[in-house]
Amino acid sequence: MLNHLTLSQIERISALAERTAEARSYEDRRVAYLDLRSAIEGLTFEARIELKALMWVGRGDDLTFRGALEHGRRHADQGDAGYIAAKALALPIYLRDGQRQIGMGREDSRSGAPQHDQAGMMIEWPG
Repeated sequence: MLNHLTLSQIERISALAERTAEARSYEDRRVAYLDLRSAIEGLTFEARIELKALMWVGRGDDLTFRGALEHGRRHADQGDAGYIAAKALALPIYLRDGQRQIGMGREDSRSGAPQHDQAGMMIEWPG
């Protein structure tokens, strides 16, 4: 279903969002947020629309993926990257659940990846 956004881009954005969410100091959080926002801004317009649609579907918005894509295109603007980056705390969960919803579902198999419960709360950080 994704034509412009790659799995590696999703994984990179998820990792940057996790780094943002876990930052302890204001300065670390600010730098991590700017890195996340920059990565999102670096996506093509269509990849950013797919990312936003994946996020909406994963967070449980009442939209099909196709409907989310159409909605995202109609309401796209320069603030999209900031809007998505502002969801850093839950963004990895939204993207993971969105992947499942559109049939890309796979458990996060990255070594050292955090594990989450059904509600999306981090329950274990390996290592």
